[in-house]
Amino acid sequence: MHEKLKRSILLIGGIALILGLAGCDTIFIAVRSRPERRVPLYQKGQVVEIRGRIVVNNKHQIILEDQDSPAVFRFVGLRQQEERDLYRRAGEQSRVMLRVVSTQSGRFFNARLIQLRH
Repeated sequence: MHEKLKRSILLIGGIALILGLAGCDTIFIAVRSRPERRVPLYQKGQVVEIRGRIVVNNKHQIILEDQDSPAVFRFVGLRQQEERDLYRRAGEQSRVMLRVVSTQSGRFFNARLIQLRH
């Protein structure tokens, strides 16, 4: 019993030593996430100002991609004039004040436009 345990420990130690000498020591280091890529937690009803790029996706939905995080906001309940203004700015960087209506999934949020800033 003890012989098997000793052999297992030596085998694991030998493999770790070989991997370390081969430059594979990053296997044993925990991967740290970059803080700027974390998705902020927005609450329902929260008013936020976001700087990002306005995009019209293939479903003709107007979305805002936050430049500081991977968060994406889909505009809901737009009036015709607001929709026209956003279509004109498609592809541009803009500052937008919006109210979070709901969370679709991890990084996707439904939002209502409050004010479009330059």
